[in-house]
Amino acid sequence: MYYEHLQRVRTEGAWEEWLRFFLAGIIDVAGSTAEATRGIVAMIERDRGRIHGFGRGAATALRVHDLAVKRVVVKPPTIAAQLKLSEPPVYAAVSRLEDAGILREVTGRARGKTYVYGEYMDILNEGTEATPAGARSRS
Repeated sequence: MYYEHLQRVRTEGAWEEWLRFFLAGIIDVAGSTAEATRGIVAMIERDRGRIHGFGRGAATALRVHDLAVKRVVVKPPTIAAQLKLSEPPVYAAVSRLEDAGILREVTGRARGKTYVYGEYMDILNEGTEATPAGARSRS
């Protein structure tokens, strides 16, 4: 559809049709972006509330969570360095966040693990699933 509209601008001067198509796309993207943003904000607040219930260690877990909100993908040694904390409390906080389903380990390794803020990543990836080249819509 995109290239058809561009071709019609070139061959027929169909600028108004092109602008309607283009602006409809902008409205659609803006709506889905606003929806994703609302979902992310609600998720962060919900998770912060859950972390407050951790009791002892909640303060470190909240700091780790705050960093995960900014980075989405985190590694405990990097967290420790950025938060100026020793690694043992960071690993404990990461473990609690993983047990709570907030962080998800993605490497499958015993050492050098990388974690993602799972639901956050899922929201960011929503609607971006790749389709095989032959299956792309040409409308």
